[in-house]
Amino acid sequence: MLVALLFPVARDALKHVVGETWAMSTLFAVFAAIAVYALEFVRARVPETKGLSLEEIERYFASGERRAGIESPLIPSVDDELVV
Repeated sequence: MLVALLFPVARDALKHVVGETWAMSTLFAVFAAIAVYALEFVRARVPETKGLSLEEIERYFASGERRAGIESPLIPSVDDELVV
């Protein structure tokens, strides 16, 4: 919904900055860069909860600390300890 609201405004603003020919391409590139950043953020920050019960997940988020049972896919574990 945010993209739908921002698209016309951003398109018109970009027409004045980069010209009418490049406005659409630039706008799509900006939105693509935001999507790639969001994907990497989720991949790096959201812990893997596959195979854990809801109670374990709840305890993890309530404690606010990382444990060996819940790991981010980008952070390898060594000897059941999470390397941060």
